[in-house]
Amino acid sequence: MNTEFPWWTDAQRTLAGEARRLASTLALRSLAVYASRELPRDALSEIARHRYFGTVIPKKHGGSAPMFELRL
Repeated sequence: MNTEFPWWTDAQRTLAGEARRLASTLALRSLAVYASRELPRDALSEIARHRYFGTVIPKKHGGSAPMFELRL
């Protein structure tokens, strides 16, 4: 699926393309990961290298509620 929206900036298009490529690469291994219940270290490293850990997607865009609240 190659969904792009007309209001996206070049940076958003780049991010979406990078995320799509990473997901495609990891998807090839998904059945093995599911069967073993372990995510290989190299896959974790690749996700971390792209800085996707801790990515928050707002509810209005289909994400879940925040994992924590920051109160000052």
